[in-house]
Amino acid sequence: MTKLVPAPKKSTRGQTGPKTSTGKSASSRNATKTGLHISGRIDASEESEYEVLFHNLRIEYNAQTTTRLIQIERMATTTVKMRRLQKIEAALFQKARGLAEIRAQERQSIPSLASQCPEHSLIQKVKAPVARHCPQN
Repeated sequence: MTKLVPAPKKSTRGQTGPKTSTGKSASSRNATKTGLHISGRIDASEESEYEVLFHNLRIEYNAQTTTRLIQIERMATTTVKMRRLQKIEAALFQKARGLAEIRAQERQSIPSLASQCPEHSLIQKVKAPVARHCPQN
């Protein structure tokens, strides 16, 4: 007969969570920073979008039963969340594009990084032959 050994207890030192009301307030918003994990609507605009969509779907499907109403509620909620995700995705791409442009400008301001093959300017400084793996202009 095998004897079961209890799992070691995890230390709670340093993992007790926020103590102040400010810390608790900040912690309560952790899931809403990106908008991905919000169970409800973010703002009045999203709430309005949901209400209009729910109303239109209810008319379109002539929802009279609880099951149909639940399905329509899920369709409306999912649609609103998908639109939110599309907005987040577009914002992230815009931010990434902006950062890439900044990095490109920074590269242009540094002579050793200005060419497509940074080794060219570095190698030329030490009078060594240029490596063959760099793309030709």
